[in-house]
Amino acid sequence: VGFESKILHVGFLNKLIKSSLKYRHEAKFIQKVVGEISLELRSVNFSIDETLVGMETRIYDVLSSLGTSLNDVRMIGIKGMGGGGKTTLARAVFDQISFKFEGKSFVEKVREVSKASPSGLNSLQNQILSDVFNDKGMRVSSVHEGIGMMKRRMTSKKILLVLDDVDHKEQL
Repeated sequence: VGFESKILHVGFLNKLIKSSLKYRHEAKFIQKVVGEISLELRSVNFSIDETLVGMETRIYDVLSSLGTSLNDVRMIGIKGMGGGGKTTLARAVFDQISFKFEGKSFVEKVREVSKASPSGLNSLQNQILSDVFNDKGMRVSSVHEGIGMMKRRMTSKKILLVLDDVDHKEQL
């Protein structure tokens, strides 16, 4: 069974069976099934570099860890030695699931940018806000203001945020 098939099978049939109980009319249920299958097939990213040995399994493991809950927050850390493929894995997972979110941002080099200048964290916040709300003009002038805006504006949205190369809690 290929990676694409695993995505469709893990919990997918249970999800369809549970949702079928909501529908009394066959046509509405069929419409729901077609919609769900289309959504799942769009998530399959066929551009995974096949020269990256073991990547499919690693992506599947991260996706399984994330689960499918709609109303909760999930945080996963990927740690390891430099050159181990952590960023590549995070990017591949991001590419696989980002379409399912209202807002998304993949922030690279958090450690480097945050230490480069006193306004490093603020510039990262501006990047996140700009990406998530698709508004290049959105800016905050301080880290404190950025924290407040994120709390106010992101609370009711389903957002995917990947922070790459974090080495201190303050960067989160």
